[in-house]
Amino acid sequence: MGKNEGAEVLIVGKVKALNDQLNSGFYIQPTLLKGTNTMRVFQEEVFGSVIALPTN
Repeated sequence: MGKNEGAEVLIVGKVKALNDQLNSGFYIQPTLLKGTNTMRVFQEEVFGSVIALPTN
């Protein structure tokens, strides 16, 4: 959503592999987006590990 509206992706969230008992879960590292408050990613609730950094 954010990238399609022109937000700059500063950090891409990747799947994090963990050892032992936590191996069966899905762990995603945070994604950091930089953009303006006019973008939907800054106005709507995002479910996931996304941080939106407004620049205006």
